[in-house]
Amino acid sequence: MMIQELYRALLEQGASAQHHQGEVKLHLPKALDAALKQQLIARKDELKQYLLGLYASASQAPVIKPVERTQAHFPLSSAQQRLWFLDQLQGNTIAYNMSAAFTVSGEFDLAVLEQTMQSIVARHEVLRTRFIEVEGEGKQQLVSAPAQLVSSHDLSDLTASAQQTQLDALLAQEAAYAFDLSTDSLIRVHYVTLSPQQGVLMFNLHHIVSDGYSVALLVKEFSHTYSALIAGQEPELAPLPLHYIDYAHWQQNEARTHYQAQLDYWVKQLADAPEVHTLPVTGQRDTLQHPAQKFTQQLPEHQAKAIADSAEALQLSPFAFLHALLSLVVARHSHSQDIVIGTPVENRLQSGLQSLQGFFVNTVPLRVSTEFDTLMEYFEHVKSINQQALANQELPLDQLIEGLQISRSQVHAPLFQILLTVEGTPAQPVSTQFNVADVQLTQQVLPVTSSKFDLDINLVFNEQGLALNWVYDSHLFTADYITKLSTHLSQLIAALVPQNLAS
Repeated sequence: MMIQELYRALLEQGASAQHHQGEVKLHLPKALDAALKQQLIARKDELKQYLLGLYASASQAPVIKPVERTQAHFPLSSAQQRLWFLDQLQGNTIAYNMSAAFTVSGEFDLAVLEQTMQSIVARHEVLRTRFIEVEGEGKQQLVSAPAQLVSSHDLSDLTASAQQTQLDALLAQEAAYAFDLSTDSLIRVHYVTLSPQQGVLMFNLHHIVSDGYSVALLVKEFSHTYSALIAGQEPELAPLPLHYIDYAHWQQNEARTHYQAQLDYWVKQLADAPEVHTLPVTGQRDTLQHPAQKFTQQLPEHQAKAIADSAEALQLSPFAFLHALLSLVVARHSHSQDIVIGTPVENRLQSGLQSLQGFFVNTVPLRVSTEFDTLMEYFEHVKSINQQALANQELPLDQLIEGLQISRSQVHAPLFQILLTVEGTPAQPVSTQFNVADVQLTQQVLPVTSSKFDLDINLVFNEQGLALNWVYDSHLFTADYITKLSTHLSQLIAALVPQNLAS
């Protein structure tokens, strides 16, 4: 894994870093994964240099400080402004709902569930924020949490088939819930009782208050808080140094000059980049929201390990390696050697942001050329592109689009229409199960209803190997064509094992 992925894995297991007078000290949890500990020992010096560089980069920006809570409302971050504007334009769209459902096995205490959610919402201001219009601009306003956060549904008296029918209806209803940003609680929780030992827990958040990193943090805090409360103890979570409002205020008032150097990089990097991919499409682009479809191909465990081995041999992260291979497939199908693919980045470089809920994630365009004589030269190029993108990840996407003076289109996303995310590693696969006290939660696969991109490709290292998930606009692509793309990517993965790369 790349050094930044090692650092993230350490943070997820409870490690923390402190920087003082040019020195970095890493605090490790007592129960650290053995494989991760081995990686840390082997790459201690490399991690130290990475952290020193990270702190040096962050130190060039103004420090984020708490702002007084004496105002009636506060500015939005750049990312929030974009979603608020889209919501105003489209009218309570469901495109930015973040839904999840978990099968619960064990005796789940609904009173403690309510206490847990109240504790988390009290801890994170952004989860009790509303978004209002003031003189034509979006603003965020702090409010009290609802008296009741969890809605409960008891289906235990129904037959199994009737339970499934009702459950499917509830899941569909919640996924289609259109948040009113000005009045609704932007985190919704439902618990469906199927029997004393079985149930389903549903979450629904609006993206304007959350992102993928925040969801993982929410699960971690949920597990810790519920486990403490069910044992009759107080949760022990470190006080938050900041809240999202402090970040938004800093971004809008103090960080703009810090972004100029990053804008200069992106203007140069994206000069004359293609506005739209040239993959063959079957439908005519229009302004309508078309249904999305999903195709999944599961690769076996030995291929997942081959990817990690190949990436390590090339000194690439699994993400960069898979990005390189996907770009080759897209280039072949596009008849183009100039490929732009977007990817989300956590964008939490500033001190104090790692423990916050909120919409921090930024999306950066990765522009690569596939015009190289050898694979090794090409992989070095992709590695450089990824490293430079991470070094310039803070510039908000909207400010980048404005800086590039790109004309907005109503029929396709600006800069890129293909998105790539990679989750987990073969050493630390993504698990769909976790335990909360004596209860086991298993994440369900929910149906896909919409996509903000032509192609949204999510590659997940799981316990079975590597899942290739393709969410696509069904108006532009057929199922057969997406299957062909996935097959070509899997064939390329199978071909590029370490011994082939070495030769």
